[in-house]
Amino acid sequence: MTTGTRSYAVDRIEGRGRAAQVTLVDDATGAVVLVLATQLGGPVTEGMVVRVPLRDGAPRWAEAVRDEAEEARRRAEMEGRTRRLRRADPGGDLEL
Repeated sequence: MTTGTRSYAVDRIEGRGRAAQVTLVDDATGAVVLVLATQLGGPVTEGMVVRVPLRDGAPRWAEAVRDEAEEARRRAEMEGRTRRLRRADPGGDLEL
């Protein structure tokens, strides 16, 4: 039995309640995965990062754990990019 974890970012949520479908992006490969929100075992929000345990290479969605530290790191990285883009805008008309 092989184990490990894989990180996924929640790209979007479509629908509501038990029928809500979550689009996840695999950090390692960029592959897109669709799962029901109820499979993730807790509240789901767009932009959130989850670490999912693997068993024999298969994701164990119900055991997914939110990675708030990684979310904060990504948010800080995006804010830095936004600041750099604003400084590089010669006309001052860049809206982000």
